[in-house]
Amino acid sequence: MKNTLILKVSPKDSLNPYDKEALTERAKRAWKINPIRLQMISEVLLVHNKVVVGVWEMGDRIIFNRATTRVEFPDLKWKESELLGKTLLDYRTSNPASIADPENLKFV
Repeated sequence: MKNTLILKVSPKDSLNPYDKEALTERAKRAWKINPIRLQMISEVLLVHNKVVVGVWEMGDRIIFNRATTRVEFPDLKWKESELLGKTLLDYRTSNPASIADPENLKFV
């Protein structure tokens, strides 16, 4: 089963939800997550204030920095999706990078 990587950015971050390049650069940045857990990821969602502002296909490569234990995603491919602009409901986690089963995610 393919899972979804949820990347949550701080409400303090000022993001332009219409700037695909800036959103993609933000999503590619270093995230704290175990790279082994990324093997079954099919898509990546960037969430800001519970709203999906970006959706990408995962791509084939990741970069793992052993010194910082952070992962970067150089090959994200923007994906037009019906999820853009939708609010993610009942997804409580303090971790900014987490993995979810897409069947268990609820949007409005």
